[in-house]
Amino acid sequence: MRRGDIALINQIRPLLRHYIVDHGPLRGLVQGAHEDAFLEQIVESLRRVKFVESVRLRGISSLRANPHSDLFDPIRAAIMYVKEGRDHDEACWLVFLSTLIGKHLHAGWVTTAQIYGALGDRNIWSFQRVQNDPMLFRQWLEAHQAGIQRKVGNHRKYLSLSGTKPHAAGSAVETYVTWVNERGTHKDLFDHALQQANQNPMAAFEILFESMTAVDTFGRTGRFDYLTMIGKVGLASLIPDSPHLIGATGPLAGAHLLFDGDKKSRTSATVLDRKLVELGNAIQVRMDVLEDAVCNWQKNPSNFVPFRG
Repeated sequence: MRRGDIALINQIRPLLRHYIVDHGPLRGLVQGAHEDAFLEQIVESLRRVKFVESVRLRGISSLRANPHSDLFDPIRAAIMYVKEGRDHDEACWLVFLSTLIGKHLHAGWVTTAQIYGALGDRNIWSFQRVQNDPMLFRQWLEAHQAGIQRKVGNHRKYLSLSGTKPHAAGSAVETYVTWVNERGTHKDLFDHALQQANQNPMAAFEILFESMTAVDTFGRTGRFDYLTMIGKVGLASLIPDSPHLIGATGPLAGAHLLFDGDKKSRTSATVLDRKLVELGNAIQVRMDVLEDAVCNWQKNPSNFVPFRG
């Protein structure tokens, strides 16, 4: 374990113990090994957040935005656009595509690159091009899906790349464009939510989380991951207000295990959501970090196993 990780655990552990004194036992952490593994997962999740922050501080090659380059990386490209103060819509679009397709454990962003890069065509599927004619994109996707490598992220393993079928990639893209078009641009969309929320980043997150149900295939996980990344990259002032456990699988099982000692306990998602917010406030950890940590911890509660999928 890295020296910095040990320091973080030593910082969080007493806060966790104070929480237990004030709120009662966390039944999933009765065994010492469970507590250690849980704290290590929190640190691992914090590292992922800090990774995005560290990328923002470094120089980023323009090739990160080129889908025809082996260096293509939609998240780094979005961060580059933010740093350079340009192409806000394109940056948000890249975050959307990265969430829609996901990063494959071994093949990386290859599928996102092939779709965004129109399979090597010089006329890529930029946001402006798709926004101007979503149906053209859907027709292209339907005609070319057989030539696209289906190397998607773990959370998107059931996604169809069809351009015409309902609840598939083409429908997701068209409904996403419609969602953004309600305000005209991504900036207008996010600014409107912040205005409604009196500039409260957490309240704005909740507003957008609910409105994004209009985007096909984006269930609870897709909406949470997309809006969280928009905030982390710096495209809008958004911070998750809660873990949004209703509709969750892994994070909900983790919360059941953490608070009740049983993944199948009958405590409602609403109650567990509130409890995780209280815990996060007590140990000074953001909701996206805690959501990620409980999800990964419940897979192996007595041993720390880093998640790479």
